[in-house]
This record gives sequence, C-alpha cells and structure tokens, in this order.
Amino acid sequence: MNRVGATQPFLFVGNHPCLDFINTELIVEGHRTDLLEECADVIEWLIRTKLLGANEGKGIAARLGQAEGVGLLSEAKAFQVVLREMAEQIVARKPVPRSVIETINRLLSQRPGYPQLLRTAGRVERHFYSSTQGPSQFLALLAEVASDLLCIKDLSRKEVPESSLHPVFLRYDEEPCPPVVQHEHLR
Repeated sequence: MNRVGATQPFLFVGNHPCLDFINTELIVEGHRTDLLEECADVIEWLIRTKLLGANEGKGIAARLGQAEGVGLLSEAKAFQVVLREMAEQIVARKPVPRSVIETINRLLSQRPGYPQLLRTAGRVERHFYSSTQGPSQFLALLAEVASDLLCIKDLSRKEVPESSLHPVFLRYDEEPCPPVVQHEHLR
C-alpha cells in the first residue's frame, strides 16, 4: 500500500483541530498533496485529534459500507474547502460568508444528542453524547470545533521557516479576539 496518508504523517501545527484539518492538504516536493485519500484517513485523523475515541472510530469505520465511506470522504473534502475559505476570510479580517455559516449550521443540525456531567479525577466535566449514527457524525464533530473557532479564536498567518511541506500554515493566536472583531466575522 503506497498511499500518501500511510507514508506522510498528519501535521498538527495549527493549534486547533479545524486548522489542522485544513492543513491535511500539503505541498510536498512542489506538488499539492492531500493526506485524506480514503475514508479511513478521515477517521484516523479524527482519532489522532481526539475528536473521536479510538474504539468508537474503529467500530464505526468497520460498520461503514463502501458507499458511505466514499460519501464521507467526498463530504470531508468539500467541508475542507469551506473551512479553508472561512480561515482565509478571518485572517484577512473580512466577514465569513453566510454560505460558510450555513454549511457549519447544517452539519451541526445533524448532531442531535445531549450534554452530561461526569465526575473524573475529582473534577466535574461536561461531555456531549451524540445520538447521530453514520458518516454525518464525523463531520458534525468538525463543524462543532469550527463553530468554536469562529466564535472565540483569532487567526493569523504565520510563516513556517524553511518548510518543505507547505509555505504557509494556518494557526490561531493564543489570545482571544476582541469582542468587536469576534462578532464582526458573523455578519
């Protein structure tokens, strides 16, 4: 098996899962290279980012049919384009297009479930339990972190010196954006 995803590791340089998902498309030796070549790559990426538990991801992947897997990969690549547009608009300090917000909302609507409090290691944590089944649950997870990024993070373009993989990676700054800028993107 000589797949790019199997030979080229995922890079986690964006400091946010949404941006790292965008960055699964790289420039390798001068050629655009997508590390998401099949459904299993999308699921593995979600597991590596801890958006999806390893057992849950592998179990669902085993139950996905060929058509569902192809559909998930196609939808993931389409959503990657939407997320790249969102990030580039934010970096340029321009409003995020309504179509981006509508796409994120459509995916979020496919994630019915409920929050539940769990006591772990002496702390109480809030966890969300999804009742969504099938491929749409994967992209709904990514839509949720995209909505988080839109609402509370400030992006900037940072040059990665001497990178042979990609000339510019999208990252978010550690400091939250001011309220005026934060809401300006949602117009």
